[in-house]
Amino acid sequence: MVESRNVTVFWLCATLALSITLGAVGVTIVYDAMTAGDTPGRLSLRPGGGILAITLGIGFAAIVLQKRWLATIFAATVLICALTFSALKALPDENIIRILAINPVLLLVTTLIALSVLTTVWTYQISALSIVAAGVCLISGILSLLSHWHPVFESFHLGSVAESNIVVSPLARISHSYPASLAD
Repeated sequence: MVESRNVTVFWLCATLALSITLGAVGVTIVYDAMTAGDTPGRLSLRPGGGILAITLGIGFAAIVLQKRWLATIFAATVLICALTFSALKALPDENIIRILAINPVLLLVTTLIALSVLTTVWTYQISALSIVAAGVCLISGILSLLSHWHPVFESFHLGSVAESNIVVSPLARISHSYPASLAD
């Protein structure tokens, strides 16, 4: 027999696990960027994606703890940071802050997840935006995984290096469903 409480507890645990995973990946990326710097012959991860992952992780933790205002603040922070970090690509290569720049696919995925969090937290139901975000994030994650092996999909990479796609793409694929499922 399946009770509705079991489903709710499952989604709470899954969202908490996603929160911890995003936070750990984000801290690793930021730590890598701070300690490695521009070592010759080494491809460093971009800390902008790490900052977004940490912020999303804290936002998902706020959802689990049912702190609506905290989740709203972190979702808005993700939106502002994502838009700012994507605009940094326009700066010249010599500018040191350009290291925070993110690619357009990561901008799309993080923006949709943050908007999905906002609509779920304030409407308490699954919205059309959440369903569209789920589809876009799922397809983006799959295309990002394929971007390493198929040159046709090269523009869909989520990570700054090929190996990071293997970590980031599954997170993008599963991140879309958790906020919407907690609306019950």
